[in-house]
Parts: sequence; structure tokens; C-alpha cells
Amino acid sequence: MSANIMSPLTLWKDFDFQLPLQESVIRETRILEYKVKEIYFSGRDTGEGRPRIFANYSYLEGVKRPAVIILPDFEKAAEFELAAEFLKRGYNVLAVDYCGEREDSEGKFTVYPENVDYANYKRRGRAFSYAEPSAKETCWYEWTAAARYAVSYLLSKEETLSAAVFGIRGGGEIAWKLAGTDDRIKCCVIVSASGWEAYRGAFKYSENNSIEMDEERYRWIAGVDSQSYAQYVKVPLYFAGCTNDGEYSSDRARDTLARVNAEARCLFDFSPDFSRCIDMRSYKSACLFLDKYLKGKDLELCEAPEPAVTA
Repeated sequence: MSANIMSPLTLWKDFDFQLPLQESVIRETRILEYKVKEIYFSGRDTGEGRPRIFANYSYLEGVKRPAVIILPDFEKAAEFELAAEFLKRGYNVLAVDYCGEREDSEGKFTVYPENVDYANYKRRGRAFSYAEPSAKETCWYEWTAAARYAVSYLLSKEETLSAAVFGIRGGGEIAWKLAGTDDRIKCCVIVSASGWEAYRGAFKYSENNSIEMDEERYRWIAGVDSQSYAQYVKVPLYFAGCTNDGEYSSDRARDTLARVNAEARCLFDFSPDFSRCIDMRSYKSACLFLDKYLKGKDLELCEAPEPAVTA
């Protein structure tokens, strides 16, 4: 087997998330009682420099609280409305830009060094869908690396008690990778992201549900596709999906969830007849999940049903 086919453990084994953060605050405002900062901090050493990661940090000054990292979908800034919901529920919030330069960046985005320019969503090219020459030379590696430095940033703040991740669609695929590689987070919420990108278009229940395998596909599946990270997840995980969304592998989501480490608490919910968003019931369940596993509230959550056949 080629040395370029790396499992998540091999791919991330020597990753250094402890370099100085070099924070810069470019704008600071107040919304009600909350302080909101537009910031940059540095990421991993790429060999030709370090990314300058852009994020919005919202918090209650002088109060120690648990915090949530928001990873939005591709080409989307994290809307303050979502951050505001978490602020009101008692969390500080770090909304991270991982896409770099995109169509609607408006001058504020993560700046990647030239040797990893493909991490800019606007210029992602083949690095978005192919592991050439390895999983390390993909957008996903750089985006997950940025998310791991976001964890470092958040935990460096004196007002942070603990951190969780809330990933939406593309950001959810990064959240899978984070949950499988970074034991500093307390729990993880993933919305409409289940991996199996190598099988895009090859639907599980269709007649044509296989793909042509070569060494590059093995590299991708082993080191990039989220289902390969599921077995390494050790933190409580809540998955929320919708049944009518063709942009992620909803038909294979249960296969990914079944791979989650048996030691981890894994809950899931699907919004029937919804596409591109989850229903309010599922969102409220995700909030209760965070209250239990990030705040430590004494809440009873539903167990997954056990199927049985009786005569």
C-alpha cells in the first residue's frame, strides 16, 4: 500500500496546534451587553508562512462561560443571528471563516500562504475533491487545521470554560474531522454532513451505487471522507439532517453514524420533507444537547431506538 494512503491518525499524528496565536483585533463593537470582535489569529506553519484566520468573537465580558465554535457552510459567513441565539442561551461564540477568499468576502477573510492557495474556496480547483498527492494537499486538510487553531484560540481566552463545535453542511464535514482528531472539544453538533463525498452521485439505494476505485480514491476515502473519522470520535455527537437534501449523502448518513466509536454518545435526528435546513424541533434538540454536554445540565435525552422483530 502506498505511503500516501493515510488514515486520520497518520495524517494528523504530528500536527502542531500550539504555535503562538498572534491575535489582531481589527474592529470591536457592542451589541446589547455583548462584546463583538472581528479578529485575526495565526494557524499552522505551511512551510511558506502561516494562515491568518479571520473570525468573529462574541462574548459576555468578565464572565466565564462555555463557548461554541460555528463552522458555516461553504461561501457563507456565519450570520450573527445564529451567534446571537447561542449568546442568549449562555454561550460565547467564535464564528470562523475557513474558506478564505470567496465571491462575497467583502475584504474580510482568512488569508492563506501562496503554497496552499487552493484553500481559498474561490480557487479550490482539484484540491477540493481529489487527494493529490495525498490527503494533506487538500482544501479539507487546511480547513480542518484552521478549525483546530480556532479551538486553540477559544481555549486561550480567560472567559472560556470549555468549547464545542457546531458545523453546518460544509462546516459539518470539517466538524467530523475535528471531532475525530481533537480531544479538547467537549461535544459536537453536525448539520447535514455525513461524508461519502467520493460516492457523490452513486446513491446507496440506486442500481449504480459503486465507484471506480484507484489509488487516489483510496487516499481520499482514507484521509478525507468523514465516515473514516467517525470511528475516532470520542466526544458526544449530535447529528441533524434532512431527508430531501441532495447536497449531502443523506442516504448514507446512518452508515457514518454506525461507525462512531461505541464509547461516544451519538444521537441523531432527521427533519422529514426538509431540504437545506433542519426543522425547529431538531434545532431545539441540538440546543438541549449542548446544554447537557457543554453546560453540564441534568437533562434526559432520548436513546436511539433498538429495532426488533417479534412473532
